[in-house]
Amino acid sequence: MWAESTGRPAWSAVDGMSPMLRSLWQQYDSLVVREGVLYRTFYNPSGLTSHLQLILPSVLKVAFLELIHADAAGHLKLVKCLPDVSRRAWWLT
Repeated sequence: MWAESTGRPAWSAVDGMSPMLRSLWQQYDSLVVREGVLYRTFYNPSGLTSHLQLILPSVLKVAFLELIHADAAGHLKLVKCLPDVSRRAWWLT
């Protein structure tokens, strides 16, 4: 996984790849791997690290959203639910 390597690969290595991979390439400096799991460092508006977001593979989106909905957050209004979801995970689109 290039997120664990010593540097960002050249754009030519990811150009033409999936939109998700290209997006992660652009966010390279905010990526971190913990125990083999890829996270994105989320910064609050002041620029300080707020928390880590799991980089969620597309195949797990439905299961993740079902878990969130089963939790109390799923029964909140959309305006309260979105921050709760985004605090836990990130995916493109």
